[in-house]
Amino acid sequence: MQKTGTRKVYPSEQPRVQLRKMRKKAVVLVTICVMIIIVVFFEFFVFRTSTEDYFATYYNEFNKTPTTLYNYSFSPPVSMYRALLIALKSGGWSARSLKNMTIEVELNYDAFATNSSNSSLRSIHPVTQSVADWSPQQINGTTYRYIWTIIVEGPGSFRSIPPAGYYYVDAATAELVPTGIF
Repeated sequence: MQKTGTRKVYPSEQPRVQLRKMRKKAVVLVTICVMIIIVVFFEFFVFRTSTEDYFATYYNEFNKTPTTLYNYSFSPPVSMYRALLIALKSGGWSARSLKNMTIEVELNYDAFATNSSNSSLRSIHPVTQSVADWSPQQINGTTYRYIWTIIVEGPGSFRSIPPAGYYYVDAATAELVPTGIF
């Protein structure tokens, strides 16, 4: 005879007690597995849906596929397609005005002076992998930001109107960075 909890278990009852314990463990294990599957599915669905929505909105509005300078298998808080929407809408572009144009996109780590006397200082470093913190940093009068650089060019690499050229969208805040800063 064995004691389990407060009740005595006789040898003839041991298989039933073990079976109940195994059932409880199985229920807990199945519950944990289902919860993990739900969390993974939810994360995948939410991430995938938001990226696809931005792509669909961008493509439907501008009927263009951008040329990326790198294969971005990661995405900062502001996706490339969201940055494209921000930049091209701010420039007044449409599918018609972009008809013969090329759109190039690059994610850069840019540094620029925050004082007004030297606001044109700029260094560009391409970002080719995900980083831990995408937010802007200020160090000794210089601001460092992750910026989506969007370039609109016409045939033969000329920039055209509406204000063609360069657009800069902060990859962490979705702020359209004024081109005068660079």
